[in-house]
Amino acid sequence: MSSERSILGGLRRASLAIGLVVLGLDLPLLMLTWYLYHRTQTFRERAVTTQGMIVDLEARSGTEGGTTYAPVYRFTDEQGAEHTVTSRLATNPNPYEVGDTVSVLYPPEEPSKARLDRFGEMWLWATIVGVIAAIPLGLVVVLVVVVPLILRVAGRGDQRAQEPGRMPPPG
Repeated sequence: MSSERSILGGLRRASLAIGLVVLGLDLPLLMLTWYLYHRTQTFRERAVTTQGMIVDLEARSGTEGGTTYAPVYRFTDEQGAEHTVTSRLATNPNPYEVGDTVSVLYPPEEPSKARLDRFGEMWLWATIVGVIAAIPLGLVVVLVVVVPLILRVAGRGDQRAQEPGRMPPPG
């Protein structure tokens, strides 16, 4: 009985140690997710919103030999200056056509750093990194919380079976 208890204790400690190592390795991804989220949220809070127009679709070579298209848009800032910006995000198919009206966010001190107000421009990288970081985080929860609970319940079941007057479980 004490050797089983020792084995269960060792498994519990090993599960906790592995979980903490995985959390340590995942920490940079979690921090990067927070940074990307915070940077985008700060940009949105400080940015001025205006309307712009798609003036071109810039063709780019895709990573797998295809062609992607980055929208090129024009907008006028609060001072009346006109700016033309090419989106950092190129896709195929592109959801825009030349002449489409789009919502644009830009920092008043640097209108050239404008972004289209759409999910891909704002949140794509934070989402991708966040999903990648969530997978090891789920493993940490299993290793640090679920496994020790299962081992604790298994240990109690063994103790009850060893009590005088109790019948061992069938099997």
